[in-house]
Amino acid sequence: MKDNIFYYQKELEYLYEKREYFIKNYPKLTPFLAYDSKDPDIERIIENLAILSSKIHQELDENIPHIAESLINIVSPNYTNPLPSLCMQEFKFEQNSKEN
Repeated sequence: MKDNIFYYQKELEYLYEKREYFIKNYPKLTPFLAYDSKDPDIERIIENLAILSSKIHQELDENIPHIAESLINIVSPNYTNPLPSLCMQEFKFEQNSKEN
């Protein structure tokens, strides 16, 4: 639950930050998106978008190791497979040796 709130707040902050950029580029929408706007529907849309995108970002952050491992397996499967230690030895036996 704590992680969900962190991701939600992060996304909400990002959306409010980009809202200013959007208002500058599309001034006709300023009455709907301005901070002093009292339209609850717009606020709900922004909050719901923050919830949805926070869930997506949380899933991505949790699954990045699995995604990276899958990509490495595709590119070069030898990197993730364990390789047992190898040692080469050569023995020479002398036939006229007195010890067995």
